[in-house]
Amino acid sequence: MRVVLLSGSLRSGSLNRALLRAFAQLAPPEVATEEYSVALPLFNAAQEAHPPAEVRRAKDALRGADAVVVASPEYNRSVPGVLKNFIDWTSRPRDDRVWEGKPVLVMTASPGALGGALAHYHLKHVLGYLNARVVPHPEIMLMHAEEQFDSGGTLRNAATSALLQDAWHALLRVSSHGDEKS
Repeated sequence: MRVVLLSGSLRSGSLNRALLRAFAQLAPPEVATEEYSVALPLFNAAQEAHPPAEVRRAKDALRGADAVVVASPEYNRSVPGVLKNFIDWTSRPRDDRVWEGKPVLVMTASPGALGGALAHYHLKHVLGYLNARVVPHPEIMLMHAEEQFDSGGTLRNAATSALLQDAWHALLRVSSHGDEKS
């Protein structure tokens, strides 16, 4: 099984990238994870029929994935522009549906008290519109995320680690059976 990991943050030291790394370290042996960058040129509808090469590669990465995990910060109470831009590019044109039926786990991490809850729900809403199979539970919205990791970015919170294990089980269940819907 191949799982693509997407961070809504481009910052190398981001809490969401640390969350993705912690999640990947808990992957079952039969799962290969690959982090893929969401950095793409700004969406231009005039190019959607013939997108740039990096957009075609991103679509191919998603198309070839058995599941996708998105970890995102919350910027201004919503999804970061770079992540929304990635979703816009990879969901266009409408007849090229790389997100359709794709199992997707959404996670957010934030230094704030809400754990990126609004970005979490906005992201689930957008992915639901694209007919992705969004994993409904557990909902991972890591509040005060900087306290969850040591200075090297290693997860040090056992309860969060257990939650990530539960998320793996849910993602695998949705991926293999397709019986859970968002």
